[in-house]
Amino acid sequence: MRYLSLLLLFLFAALPVAAQTEVTQLDSLTVELWPDYDRPAMLVILTGTLPESATLPAAVTIPLPAGAEINAVARFNEVDVLVTDVEWTQGDGQMTLTTPGSTFHVEYYVPYVATENEVTYGFAWTAGLEIASVAAVVQQPVAATDITIVPAPSGSVTRADGLRYHQI
Repeated sequence: MRYLSLLLLFLFAALPVAAQTEVTQLDSLTVELWPDYDRPAMLVILTGTLPESATLPAAVTIPLPAGAEINAVARFNEVDVLVTDVEWTQGDGQMTLTTPGSTFHVEYYVPYVATENEVTYGFAWTAGLEIASVAAVVQQPVAATDITIVPAPSGSVTRADGLRYHQI
């Protein structure tokens, strides 16, 4: 019996283990800022695309601001449907996610500064990632009569939801 146990131990030790590779580069990152989308806070949506050379599953570490409340962590599958099979941990001002796909999607809420007639939010993102292409989109809330975005948007479009989206 002892020999059988040792033999089984050696067999299990020889099985390949799927390990994730830490990604240090992204092909693209889109940051969307949606103030007052469904509650009085800033909804931040990050969509990142890994390089084709990334070994999957891949681990990505991204910064999170103080007070971030995670809403969703997912990936897009081959037909652009969000799938929630992404594992993630949060701590020390960052999130590490492990994705089996090449595109990840993270949503979180953070508070903004509100005065009587004005909402102010500053987005700062410093990560240990090399990113080939970055885009930002700011959704103009339906009740906003005026919006100031710095740096100035390069354009804007009204999407199917009837809201105005400013591109940076």
